[in-house]
Amino acid sequence: MKSIEERAMHLEEELAHLQRRYEQLNDVVTTLTLEARQRDRSLENLADQVKGLKAELTESETVRIEEERPPHY
Repeated sequence: MKSIEERAMHLEEELAHLQRRYEQLNDVVTTLTLEARQRDRSLENLADQVKGLKAELTESETVRIEEERPPHY
């Protein structure tokens, strides 16, 4: 049977290990959160660009239709 001192030392080692693992996981979560936010901003920018291109396309089609001459009979 282990002495109280041995058990306490074992628990302290386990606690230190768990604290290191917690810090590592926290770093991973923080990194992933920052990357996700950056992707969200990029996606919003792309969505804005697509909306702008759609608006330009719609405007150019309207101008083209207005400039067309009706067919001669």
